[in-house]
Amino acid sequence: MPQRNVKLLNGIPDLPRAFWRVGIYCRVSTPSGAQLDSVSQQVSFLTELVARRSDWMLRDTYLDFQSGSHSKNRKAYLRMLQDCRNGKLDMIITRTMTRFGRDSVEILEQLRALKDCGVEVRFVDEELNSNDPEQEWIISLIAALAQADNDSRRENIIWGIQRKLEDKTSSIYSRPCYGYEKNSYGELLINEDQAKNVELIFDLYLSGNSVLGIKKELEKRNVPSPTNNKSWCKRSIDTMLSNEKYCGDVLVVKTYILPSHEGKRMRNKGERKQYLAIGNHPAIISREQFKAAQEEKARRSNIELSDGTSKRKPSKYSSKRDLQ
Repeated sequence: MPQRNVKLLNGIPDLPRAFWRVGIYCRVSTPSGAQLDSVSQQVSFLTELVARRSDWMLRDTYLDFQSGSHSKNRKAYLRMLQDCRNGKLDMIITRTMTRFGRDSVEILEQLRALKDCGVEVRFVDEELNSNDPEQEWIISLIAALAQADNDSRRENIIWGIQRKLEDKTSSIYSRPCYGYEKNSYGELLINEDQAKNVELIFDLYLSGNSVLGIKKELEKRNVPSPTNNKSWCKRSIDTMLSNEKYCGDVLVVKTYILPSHEGKRMRNKGERKQYLAIGNHPAIISREQFKAAQEEKARRSNIELSDGTSKRKPSKYSSKRDLQ
């Protein structure tokens, strides 16, 4: 009887793997109806693919409803990576590379990290295997093309948004906030019940009350919050006091996102073009009241600029008006 060529590791035979523990990864950008159909089709297709292989065992399915630009907010994706590091998976299969991610550098880094963990990634539609060294350059090329296509698509979307902002046809100008509602034509109308509370907040603030004082007064009067709660949030009140919509105007692009910093949102201090629509809708308070509130907020601020740097004002009572 011929001898079998078996490698021994510490006296234990290194036998072939009986089956691969497989994880399915599926992703769509949003949880909309059409996207839900898409992810359902992805799961069905990949589950059937695993079932046809006797040497594959489905270990888990990971579903994300997030943009693929960065992995930071994709909870299922991050859980999958952790499972790989913990040795729970041998293989990940996904429909296409664009489902796995959109950032070419991040994709390649993750594939190499998974390879170090002994995990193979297969992209079914492209028929690519991350463990095949001859296919690595193809994966790099496809990932780069996918990112370029995504960047081009993003630029086209941004261009379209900017055109609508410039010709005042964007629906962004008619987004309702507390005190307003939309009519059947999508136009902003004053919600009279809520508008009374907006007027009260500005009157209280300009009468010397702090944001905390306004919060207590609203709760004392049993005025429901914008989320219909008994308790008001100080941040909500502070934001309302800075919202130019209450005097009939709309300022757009107050913040912007840095794609290179994993979607970090920044306050726009002149880095991006802004659009101001004056007299966009009916006003709840006068421009004079709104301007006075902004001047009062600046006066009460406990931060002042000195020689180009921010410093805290010396008085701990500077956030309130000095009442006689």
